[in-house]
Amino acid sequence: MENSTALHLSITIAEEFFARYGKLFEYTLLITIILVLIIVYLMVFLVRRINLKKILAKRDAEKRIPALVAEHILTPYLEKIPAEDIQLPIAAFRKFIGKSRYRRTAFIYVLVDYIHLYTGNLGEVFLRIYNELELYESLEKDLKSQNVKKIILAIDELDFFRVRTKDILRRINELQHHKKALVREAANYYILQVTDADLHLFFTNLKHPLSEWERLQYFKLIITKEHSHLPHFYKWITPESEPSKILLCVDLCIYYYQVDATENIMGLLETDDLQLKCKLLNSLGRFYTSHHAAEVKDLYSNSSDLMSKMEILKALGRIGGVDQLHFLAEKFREEDNGLLKKHAAISAYKIDPEWTLEYFEAQPDTLESVVLAHITNSLLKY
Repeated sequence: MENSTALHLSITIAEEFFARYGKLFEYTLLITIILVLIIVYLMVFLVRRINLKKILAKRDAEKRIPALVAEHILTPYLEKIPAEDIQLPIAAFRKFIGKSRYRRTAFIYVLVDYIHLYTGNLGEVFLRIYNELELYESLEKDLKSQNVKKIILAIDELDFFRVRTKDILRRINELQHHKKALVREAANYYILQVTDADLHLFFTNLKHPLSEWERLQYFKLIITKEHSHLPHFYKWITPESEPSKILLCVDLCIYYYQVDATENIMGLLETDDLQLKCKLLNSLGRFYTSHHAAEVKDLYSNSSDLMSKMEILKALGRIGGVDQLHFLAEKFREEDNGLLKKHAAISAYKIDPEWTLEYFEAQPDTLESVVLAHITNSLLKY
């Protein structure tokens, strides 16, 4: 009974509501539908208008730019005028672009096509066009954007056209500290690839961890370019530096043979980071200097982990010398671990094969005899 009364009351209220406001509700719904349709139509119209502008700009660029290029660039080049002396039709290009961002984009696409088509000195001419027109100015806004994709696309464009202005470089130096790793990587790559990088500033700005891929990439970029001044990379091999930055600097010190780096490396060997410690120990042998051989041997006695001991034995093998041979022979005899025996024997064999085979004695059918047979196998590479 109560449910029936409640239902009857609800129906009565609904009838009164629609009797009083029904027409208003219908009109409101109708107006809302019309407004939605108008907004959808306007959006479609706007998208089509933008696409039309893009199409027309592309069509105009493909029609007008090649004629200017042929007349002012290709013809003089074929007449043996040096590429750097060709007078560019900057005014005509600027007039074509005007203030239209669509024409700017279309013009850049044409330039990219020409750069891909022509290499060498002639390709450099089209890079000059971009830079002399200062088409990079609109990218400064993108570099300050919160949108990661916009920033990276802007850096890619600056990279492609080799833009080196002070304002752009200053902004990209700031992006080395960006919270997003992708942005930092793009900024670092740009600085090393495009600019005559101030390596001191570059390394000072490196504060975040680097992936192994980044380290390899930056290492290759640095060693393949000519630098008017190389810093002492060991300045950044310090306890305050990020471990991946230390490893990059160690690799560069090895490549440029900055032997003083061994002093800084020795100062970091007390680290609790076992992976870093092992790589630092390994690097000591790559300088091929016996300056710290005695200290390295002491480290062996004080090390409790297997990995560190293995890296010390490898380093001593690269350092070489009679003193190292006797130490390695001693460890070959004393150590129970097969891996340590193997690395002691391999390192000694690298220093002096004949001495090793003569003094590294082993009884038949023992671990030592297996190791010695292993290191003399010419098919194996270490």
